[in-house]
Amino acid sequence: MSSRLNISEEFETEECHVFLNFRGKDTRRGFINTLSAFFQFKERNIRVFLDEKKIKVGNEIAERIKRAITDSQIYICVFSRNYASSPWCLRELAFMLESRRKSNGKEILPIFYNVKVEDVKLKTDLYRDHLSELKKEYGEETVQKWEKALKEIAAIKGWDSADYGGDADLSEVVVGEVRSRLKIQQMRGHLVGLKEAIDNVIAKLDIESDIQESFEHGNGFEALKEQLLRDIPDSDGESTSIEKRFRDKKVLIVLDNVNKREQVMEFAKKSLRFGPGSRIIITTAKDHPILLIQPAAGKKSTEGAAKKFKEFDTLEMKEMEFDQALRLFSKYAFCKDSPPDDHRSLSEQAVESVGPLIPLTIEIIGSFLRGKNEEVWNRTFLELKEIHSHAINLKLKVIYDALSYQAKQIFLDIACLFVNKEKTNAMYTWEACHNNREGIDVLTGMSMVKILDDGKLWMHDYLRDLGRGIVDADRWKNPGVLTRLWRHNEALEVLQRYEGKQNVEALCLCYDPSLRGLTLTHKEFTNLKVLRFLKLYSVKLSGDLEHLLPRLRWLSWHECPHEFEATNLLLRKLVILDLSESLIMDKWGGWSCLQGAIILKVLDLTGCRHLERTPNLSKFKYLERMILAGCTRLVEIDSSIVEMKRLKYLNLRGCDSLMELPEQIGSLEALSEIIFMQGECKPFNLPESIGSSKSMSILEVGNVGISQLPLSKGGLGRLERLSLFRCSMIKQLPDSLGGLSQLIELDVSETGIIAFPASIGDLKELKVIKMSRCPITELPRAIGMAQNLKELHADHCTELRGEVPAEIGNLSHLKILDLSYTGITTLPETISQLSELEILHLESCHNLERLPKLPQGLTRLHFELWSLLEDPILCELGNLVDLVMSDIGPDLPSQGHISNLEWMQTLSKLENLDLSVSDSSTFCLPQLKSLNLSCRDLSKACSELPCTLSRLVLAHLEVHSRLPHFENLENLSFLSFYRCSIKEKDGLELGQLKSLFHFSAIECLFRMGKGLCLPKDLRVLSMSECEFCADTFLDLAGLKHLKQLKLSKCKGLIEVRGVGQLESLQELIVRHCECLARLDDLSNLRKLEIVKIYDCEMLTYVGDLERISELDLKEKFIFLNCRPVKGSCDEQSS
Repeated sequence: MSSRLNISEEFETEECHVFLNFRGKDTRRGFINTLSAFFQFKERNIRVFLDEKKIKVGNEIAERIKRAITDSQIYICVFSRNYASSPWCLRELAFMLESRRKSNGKEILPIFYNVKVEDVKLKTDLYRDHLSELKKEYGEETVQKWEKALKEIAAIKGWDSADYGGDADLSEVVVGEVRSRLKIQQMRGHLVGLKEAIDNVIAKLDIESDIQESFEHGNGFEALKEQLLRDIPDSDGESTSIEKRFRDKKVLIVLDNVNKREQVMEFAKKSLRFGPGSRIIITTAKDHPILLIQPAAGKKSTEGAAKKFKEFDTLEMKEMEFDQALRLFSKYAFCKDSPPDDHRSLSEQAVESVGPLIPLTIEIIGSFLRGKNEEVWNRTFLELKEIHSHAINLKLKVIYDALSYQAKQIFLDIACLFVNKEKTNAMYTWEACHNNREGIDVLTGMSMVKILDDGKLWMHDYLRDLGRGIVDADRWKNPGVLTRLWRHNEALEVLQRYEGKQNVEALCLCYDPSLRGLTLTHKEFTNLKVLRFLKLYSVKLSGDLEHLLPRLRWLSWHECPHEFEATNLLLRKLVILDLSESLIMDKWGGWSCLQGAIILKVLDLTGCRHLERTPNLSKFKYLERMILAGCTRLVEIDSSIVEMKRLKYLNLRGCDSLMELPEQIGSLEALSEIIFMQGECKPFNLPESIGSSKSMSILEVGNVGISQLPLSKGGLGRLERLSLFRCSMIKQLPDSLGGLSQLIELDVSETGIIAFPASIGDLKELKVIKMSRCPITELPRAIGMAQNLKELHADHCTELRGEVPAEIGNLSHLKILDLSYTGITTLPETISQLSELEILHLESCHNLERLPKLPQGLTRLHFELWSLLEDPILCELGNLVDLVMSDIGPDLPSQGHISNLEWMQTLSKLENLDLSVSDSSTFCLPQLKSLNLSCRDLSKACSELPCTLSRLVLAHLEVHSRLPHFENLENLSFLSFYRCSIKEKDGLELGQLKSLFHFSAIECLFRMGKGLCLPKDLRVLSMSECEFCADTFLDLAGLKHLKQLKLSKCKGLIEVRGVGQLESLQELIVRHCECLARLDDLSNLRKLEIVKIYDCEMLTYVGDLERISELDLKEKFIFLNCRPVKGSCDEQSS
C-alpha cells in the first residue's frame, strides 16, 4: 500500500458517503477510474465505496457491501450496456432501494452510460434479453424484483453520458452534484485586498494561524447557511448539517454589506456553534464600522442572541494612502505606476476629487480620464468636488452621465438583465438596436463592465445598484416611464394591465409553477411598442397578435407548449429566438409565423426532446448560431441549412439519434465551429465537405463512430482545435494532418489510434496534445518538431512501451508531461533540456528503471520507487512544491530503498511530501506542511520532524521502546497512524500537541503500559481495526472538547472510561469491539446527537436507560448481536 493514504477509507465500507454500483466489465477501466480519480483528487473528504473485487462468488451480497449500502447517503448507479447481465449489480440495486425505503434522506443518482433511459425502463430489447437469460438460473420471482427496481430507478432524473464531452466532463458534474448534496467542498485559500488592510484585520482578530478564505453573501441568512455548508470542508466527512459541520471548526466568516444591527442579531439567533478562536467579520456600507463578533464557544443561551457573544469590537477601515491611490489612478489613466510629469498636478487633483480613496472609484475615474484633454479633466474635477465626499453612487453617476446614449443603454441593460450572463446574445441585441457594439467596448475600457474568462458579463455591485437605481428613479419621476422590468411580480403586474406599458423595453417573467398554462393574448401585448427583450416561461400565446411587438429583438420562451394558438405573430426585427426545453416538433404551428423573422441571427433549441427534424430554415438567411444541444430525438437536419451562408456556429451535443449531416454542410463559407457529440459510439460518416472547409476553426466530434477523419489537401487550414474524444472506431490520422498549420489543440483521447503520422511535427502552432487511454504503442520522434507544445497528456496509454524518444527534449516550451500508467522503460537524458517543465507525472510506470537528470523548474513530481534500479538524482530540483515517491509494487509495499536522502535539504520550497524510506535513510525538511511517511524507525529516518507540519501520516512504524517526542509540532492539527506497531511501557504521549484536533489509528498494534495520553483540545478520536494488550482500557476523562469518538474492531479493549464526562461529545460510534464490556454512563451527555453501538458482544453497561432515552438524539441507539444490557438487548435497540 502506498504511503499516500486516503484517510477516508478509515472505516472501509462502514463510513462511506457514496456507494458506486456499476458493471465492472463495462466501466471499471474507463469511466469508474475517472470518476474515482475526481473524488480522490478534488473531494478527498467524500468517502466512496468502490468494490475492487472483480470475481464474486455465492448468491448473496457480502456483509461488507450490505454495510456500505446501509451507511451510504448517496447511491450512484452506472447503467451500462451489460449492466443487466450481472446478478450482482441487480442484487445491489434492489438492496439500495430497500435501504432507501427504510431510511429517509438517502438519494439515488443514476447515470445512463452508453444506454438510454428507455433501455433501463425495459422498453427495448437490450436489458430485456439479459433478464430473460437470468430467469433460467434465478427464477421468475427474483428477476421480477430486479425488473421492478430497474424501472423505479430509471424514473429518477439522472445524467446521460452523451450530453457530456467525455468521462472527465461527466465525472466533474457528478462529483459537483454529490458535493452539493452532501454539502462538502474543498476550501480554496486566497486573500483579496491590500497587505496593510489585511494586517490590520488580523491584528484586531488576534488570529495566530493563516486566514484561509472569506465568504461574502448578502441574500439572507438561510442562503448564508447553505453557502457555509458548501464552502467549508468537513474534516471528517460526516456532517451534512450546519450545527455538526462547525462544532470543531476554527473559522473566519466575512459577511458583506450588512447595514442593520438587527441583521447581526438574526445571525446570532441561528445558533451556529463554531470552534474556539472563530471570528466573524461583518462589513457595512451604511456609515456603520465593521463589527467584529467573537462567539462564546459552545454556549447555548436562551436569554437572547446578544448574550451568546462578547461585546462587539469595531475596526474602522482606513482609506487608501494618497500615494497608493495615485499609483492606482496612474495605472488606469496612463498604464504606468506613476503619472507623467506634465500630468502629475492634474492626477493629484483627480485623486483629491474622488473623496474617500476607494479603489473602485479611483479605477473607474482613472479609466474615464485616460486619453481625455485637459478641459475634460478640469470639468470632471469640478463635478466630483460638488458632490458630498461619501456619496460614492453620485460620484459614479458623474461618469455614467458622461457616457454616450448607446453606452448608457447598454450599461442599464447589463445592470438590470445581464449580470453574470453570457455576452454573445447580448452583443447581437445591442448591435441590432444601436447599430454598433462600441458601447460595450467603452464600458469595458472604463472598467465599468468586465468580461470574464468564460465570456460572462460582470459588474460591481455598486455599479449594478447604480444602474437599477437610475431605472427606478426615472420611474418615480415619471410614473408612466417604465423601461426595464426585471422583478418577476412587477413584470407580471404590468403585463396584465393596459396602461403604462408604452415605454417598456425589457420584461422578464421568471419560472413560476403557478403560471404554468397561463395564456397571453392581444390584451397583454397591447402598447408594448418599444419592447426589445421578452422572457417567458411555460406560457401560451393565443389570438391575433398582428402589429404587436414590432421592435422585439430577443424572445426567450422556455418550455413553450406544443400547441401554437396565436396568429399573425410577425416578428420582423427578431434577432434571437430561444425556445429551450420546449415541447415543439417540426410540425409546430409557430414555425410558419416565425418565418417572418428574416434577420434572425440566433436560434436556440436546446433540450427540445420532441424535435425529430428541423423545419425548413431557408428564410433565415442571416442566421449565425444554431443550437440543437440535447435534442435527443433529432434524426435529420433539413437540407435547407446549406442555404444559411452566414452560419458560424452549430452545436449538436447530445443529438443521439442523428443519422447524418447534410453533405454540403462543410461548404458553408462562414461556418467556423461544429460541436457534435453522441451518447453511443455507433457508425457515422462525416461529410467529405467538412474536410475541405476553409473557415472551420473548431471541430469537436465526441463519441461518434467515425472511422476516418475527412481531410482533403489544403482543407481545414484555419482549424485551431480538433477533438475526436472517444471516437473509438478511428484507428489512424491522415498524413495530411500536418497541413493544419493553425492547429493549437489536438485531442484524440480514448480513440483507437495506435500511431501518429510523421507529419505531426509540421504542426508548429500546436500547444496541447491529449491522447489519454489510446492504444498508441510509441511516441513519434517527429513530436520533437512541434516546438510550441506546452502540454502532452499520454496517461493510461497502457500499450505505450519502451523508450521515450530523445527528440522530446526539443520541446522547450513544454510545461506538463503526463506519462502515468504507461509501460515506458526509459526517459531520455534530453528531458533535462525542458527548462519550462513544471509538472511530471510518472505514477504506475512499473517498467521504468531509472530517472535521468530532471529539469530544475519542476514544481510537481510524482513517481514510483520500487521499480527503479538506482537512486534518482533530485537534489537540483529546488522549485519542487509537491513530491510523491510512492513505493507500492504490483503485490506489496516496499520498505523504502533510497539509501541517502541528504539531498532533500536542498528542496527549500517543498511543502507536500509522500515517501517510503529504509532504516538507513535520513532526511530533514524544515518547511514541510504535509508529510505522509512510511518507515520502520522514525528516529533514524527523521531526527526531528518539521515544526511547520500541520498534517502527519505515519505508516508501518515499529516502536519498541519510545516514540520520538513531538513537542516541536506546535501547528500539527492532524495525526494518523497506519499499520504501526507501538510498544511503549510509558504509553503514547501526545498531550503536548496543543493544536491537535484529529487523531486516528488504523490497523495498528498497541502494547502500552500507561495507555494513551491525548491533548485536552482534541476534537476527533478515531481508532479502527487496532489491537491492544489484553484487558486494556482507554481513559478519556480529560477531553472536554471531544466532539466525535469512533471505535471499530478494536481487539483487547475492555473499557472506555470517562465517556460520561465528555461534555462536548456529539457523536459516538462503537462497533465490532468484541472485548468491550463497559462504556461509562452516557446519560449526562446533553450534546450527544448520534449514537451507533452494535456488534459488541461483551458490552453490558452504558448507563441509565431511562435518562438516556430523554436525550435529544438525531440518530438512535443501534445494539445488535449484544448481550442484554440492564434488561434485554431489544430495550436498547431502535
